[in-house]
Amino acid sequence: MGVQFENKWLEDVAKKALNWPAEEDLTQEALEKIKYVKIGRSNRFNNGYEVELSTEIPPEPFADTDGGDEWVYCLRGKNIEAFLNQERRNNLLNPSMFGFDDEEYNEAHSDEAQAAWENYKTHIVSGFDFLEVIALSQAEGMDATDRRAERLFYELYRDILHFTGVQVLRITELVMPDYRVFQEMKQLRVLELVEAHFTSDEGYECLKDLQQLACWLD
Repeated sequence: MGVQFENKWLEDVAKKALNWPAEEDLTQEALEKIKYVKIGRSNRFNNGYEVELSTEIPPEPFADTDGGDEWVYCLRGKNIEAFLNQERRNNLLNPSMFGFDDEEYNEAHSDEAQAAWENYKTHIVSGFDFLEVIALSQAEGMDATDRRAERLFYELYRDILHFTGVQVLRITELVMPDYRVFQEMKQLRVLELVEAHFTSDEGYECLKDLQQLACWLD
């Protein structure tokens, strides 16, 4: 029996990225070939969730030059461990590197980084779904909205678990149970958390092995 996704739309994007037959179940071995994952609330679609996938090895160091300064000021090496130790005393449930002193890495805005990202974008396959978490009918009430949102986040969390071969993982506006999801991603070297929230900081130690960490709250 193949891998079963909670979200059919996400499974379809994975099949497209892997050139997998639509009628066949994906295997865990095939999913390990996906090296880049960006998933979460989309800026382009109101109340929509989007995923970007690629089987190509992401540039190293990684920098999305379409964004802001997050890849200039992202944490690296020993600064990641220092940040985690500091935030562990404060709050790792809503991680943000804002105000944490770090060296500016200008290569994130270099011509080389720009060219690398522009080339890499051509290898990304994307898809989205309008998951109407916010726009439920008023008759269902806020409790129903909360339950739907909780179920959605849990389903997306379970689907993220399938991408065990990912090297660059970017998560936007998801609620996660804890950090243990990253422990099975043995190749993970870059993690981006945007408006990501955790109900527990269990397993956060695995982030110390990252090469780059970018996290903030809008």
